[in-house]
Amino acid sequence: MKSRTNHLFISLISLCVVAPILAQSITNVNTIRPNNSCYQVSYDLNAGNADNGQLYNIVVEAKNGLKEITPMAFGDGVTAPTTAGPGKTILWDPESEGLPAENWTLDLSLVTVPKGMVFVEGGEYLRLREIVPEHDWVREMEDCRYDQWLYKLGYPTSYPEQTPRTLYNVGSFFMSQDEVTVDEWNELMGPDLQISEPGNYPACTFFRSDAIDYCNRRSKAEGLTPYYLIKEDPEFSNYSDLAKIGWIISVDPRADGYRLPTEIEWEYAASGGIRGNGYIYAGSDEIDEVAWYAGNSDGALQPVGLLKPNELGIHDLTGNAWEWCWGQMPQWPETPYSGWYILKGGSAEDLNHDCRIFVTAYDHSIGGNYRYAGFRLVRNSSQ
Repeated sequence: MKSRTNHLFISLISLCVVAPILAQSITNVNTIRPNNSCYQVSYDLNAGNADNGQLYNIVVEAKNGLKEITPMAFGDGVTAPTTAGPGKTILWDPESEGLPAENWTLDLSLVTVPKGMVFVEGGEYLRLREIVPEHDWVREMEDCRYDQWLYKLGYPTSYPEQTPRTLYNVGSFFMSQDEVTVDEWNELMGPDLQISEPGNYPACTFFRSDAIDYCNRRSKAEGLTPYYLIKEDPEFSNYSDLAKIGWIISVDPRADGYRLPTEIEWEYAASGGIRGNGYIYAGSDEIDEVAWYAGNSDGALQPVGLLKPNELGIHDLTGNAWEWCWGQMPQWPETPYSGWYILKGGSAEDLNHDCRIFVTAYDHSIGGNYRYAGFRLVRNSSQ
C-alpha cells in the first residue's frame, strides 16, 4: 500500500512537469536586407496558453554602434496590433529617416494589449501652447457662461510669436479605444446617469470624482490594483450628494489599475504618438471625418466608434464628449481659476475650434458646467 501511494505521488509530480504554463513569446526572428533595400524582419508570435484572440504590439529598437533609436517601422504588430501566428513581417527603411543604411541591429519586444485598449508607445512630444493675448483674454472672461472659463491652447496660425514650444518625454501607456460607454458604466455603477443615452453612447458625468470612482471600481472588479488612493474630507462627509467632491485623492504610480490620462498623455495620444501626422484634430485636418461636433451632430451625443480613428486606432478623441484628465489648471497669478480640473477634446455641442487637440477646458471642483463630460481609461505599461 505504501509503495502504491509513493507511485501515485511521483505520477502527479510528473504530470505537473510535462504540462508547464506556456508564456507568449517571439521566436524565429530573422533580419535580411535584400538588394540593399529596407530591412525586413520576419518572426513568429507564440500565444502560449493565452486566448487566441489576444492582441499584441511589437516594440522595435534599432541599434547602430552606440546609437539607439525607436525607428518608424511598419508591419505586423507595429503599425497596428496583431494576433499570434507564424510568418509575421516588419519593414524599416533608415534612409527615409535620414539615417545611414548600414550596420543596424533590430531588437523586438512583445507587449500584451489589454482588451479594448490600444498601446501608446512613448516618445518625444513637442507641444504647442499659445498664451492668449490680453484682448482675447478679456473677451473670453466677458463671454463665459455658468461661471466657467475656457482658456484656449493652440491656434498655431495666430499670434505665432506668442506660442512657446515645450518638449516632453512621454512614457508608454495603454489607452481605451473608445470612451467609457453607458453600458460599461451601468454594469459597475448602476443606471444613475441623467444625461447620456442608454447603450453604446459616452457615459457623461458631472464630476471628475465620478470618473475616478469608476476607475477604482473597475480595477477591483478585474483583480487589478487601484491607482487612486481616496480619503474622505470630513467637511463633506455628511452630504451624500457632495461626498465625492470632498475626496482627498492621491495616486499609487506603481499600480496596474485604470486611471485617467494626464493632459500631456491625452494630447500625445490624440496627436498620434510616434506615428502622428501633425493633424489639427485627432486623426485628420477634416473634422467631419473624425468627430461629432456642433456642425454634424445636432448637438447630441452619438454612439462611440462610428467615425474614423486616429493614427493609433483610437476613436472620438475629438468631439462627442469632453474627456476628464488627471491634473489641474496651472497656478498662474493672472487668473482666479487656478486648480480647476482639465477637460480635453470638445463635444457634440461645441464648434470646431473648441475641438482642436491643443484646446483645453477647465471646470471647477463642484462641476456641472459641462454636461457632456465623459472620460476614457488609461493603464500603465511596463515598456
